[in-house]
This record gives sequence, structure tokens and C-alpha cells, in this order.
Amino acid sequence: MNYDAWALWYDIAYSTVSNIGVDFYVGLAKEVGGPALEIGVGTGRLSLPIAQAGIDIVGIDLHAPMLDVARRKLSDLGTTAGNLQLMNADMRTLELGRKFKFIFAPARVLLLALTPEEQTESLRRLVAHAEPDGRVAFNFFVPNDDMIYGPQGFPYIYKDVTHPVTGNRVLFWVADRFDAETQTNHGLHIFEELNDAGETVGKTTIDVVIRYIYPTEAIVMIEDAGMIVEEIYGDFDRSPLTEESPEQIYICRPA
Repeated sequence: MNYDAWALWYDIAYSTVSNIGVDFYVGLAKEVGGPALEIGVGTGRLSLPIAQAGIDIVGIDLHAPMLDVARRKLSDLGTTAGNLQLMNADMRTLELGRKFKFIFAPARVLLLALTPEEQTESLRRLVAHAEPDGRVAFNFFVPNDDMIYGPQGFPYIYKDVTHPVTGNRVLFWVADRFDAETQTNHGLHIFEELNDAGETVGKTTIDVVIRYIYPTEAIVMIEDAGMIVEEIYGDFDRSPLTEESPEQIYICRPA
């Protein structure tokens, strides 16, 4: 993935859904307590409100352009009730030399590890940083046959938003290319900016590759990583996980 481009478009792309999961993770951070650790902090969508809620938090990300945006947003906020420290690190090899009360990997971050071995090792690194009575939480989508075996490679408009600087209309197109054998999706994110006349004045295409995880596989990975599942949900409203759920959300503790 081109993270220089993704850092520029991330907040614009998700401006209409930026609150998804925020109340859930901020509430969980308050419930469990700090210090907290976010895996894949990105532009700070979750870590910033957690710090504003008075919880000390470390946010790691593998990609410097995303961290640069998060640092600018943190600077714009000024003083926060809790301290936010941003660090460049890889979840697959994470070694911070300290423990945390609450660790979370939101927004499909774990799916960016592209093999089951890397995904399980990432979970191991998370629990290795958890205090004995700490909690580890994460979420990703629920794969289904319509998604995986449906029409592939045809772009569709995922979001229609307004560019915050130019005021132009931005169409956020997505094209999925699922591979059932490897459990991967080699997708495209296309950002098309249109002027008042409807003419295209800019277009950016970003390759996004993830490896999706089924709920039964997730349970095995969690156990192999040395954790016990305490709560499972199918959405951020804490509804039960079913085959029709949009999300699979796990809250775990060290075994």
C-alpha cells in the first residue's frame, strides 16, 4: 500500500464514518483503565479521543506518513488530559519493554498481516505487552460467501464526500478481488475528485491487500497466542456475533 497517498486521503475517505467504533473503544479504555496501547494508530482517530478522556496511551504504526498526520492533529489539539506517545513500530515484532492495561488493534489492523502465522504472532506480541489483569481487544469484518464469491474487480462507490480543503466532491471507489484459497483480498481504493462542473480534476489509486479471518479461525489464533476470550460481539452496539454480523469483536485476557 502507498501510505504516503493513504495518509493524505484516510481522514477524507472516512469523514462520514469516523465515529464508528470510537465510543466503543473509548468506553472500553475508560472501563479497563490505562495505560493503553493502540496497534495501528494511523492518523489518531481513536487514540486522540482516548487521550482527551484522560488516559495515557501509546500509539504505534508501521508507516511514518500516518504518524506525521497524527502528530499534526495532536499538535492542533494542544494539551490533552492524558498523554499520547506516537511511535513507529511493527505489530509482528513488537517489543516496547513495558506492559499496558488495555491493548487494542481496531479497524481490521490484524488483517494487514498476510499469513495466519503472522496474524497469530501479532496476537502473541499484543498479549506479551498486557498486564496480567489487562485486556486485549480487536475487530475485523465477518467474511461471507456473497462478499468472497460475488462479482470481482468492479469498482463501486463506497463513499461520496466533500474535500475539506478544495470543497470539491470526492468519490471513494472500491474494487474487491477476493481469493478464497489464500483468504486474501487484493483490493483497490480509488479517490476521484470532481469540480463543480463534474469534471475529474484528480484521481489516486491505492492497492490494499488484507488476509481475512473467519470466527472459528480467530478463536484458534486467540488460544494459540495465549489468550482467553471474555466477550465476543457482532457489532459496536455489543450485539451477538452471527453469520449476518458486520463485525467480529473480541475482548480477551491473558491466559
